[in-house]
Amino acid sequence: MNPYLDADLLPAKGKDYGAELYLRKTRGIFTVQLSYTWSRSLISDITPFKTEQINEGEFYSSNSDRPSNLSLTGGIRLGSRMDLCLYQWQARNFS
Repeated sequence: MNPYLDADLLPAKGKDYGAELYLRKTRGIFTVQLSYTWSRSLISDITPFKTEQINEGEFYSSNSDRPSNLSLTGGIRLGSRMDLCLYQWQARNFS
């Protein structure tokens, strides 16, 4: 059960935005993929009652807000349609 059930029951509005950079090396036997994502996910409650408002009705970070993600994947090409992933690394919320 959610410990913050009252926040789940309030009507709310949200907004999200972001950008992603993706680089990929596919030539040769070794393959590498590098991606960086910057994104924001914000939420605000829309109740007229001051006692039910969270953050005084202003936008705040949602549970799925992940501002910075970096991912690196490396592998070996086994054929024209198959790669074997040898390494995957992720860093989340670094800044």
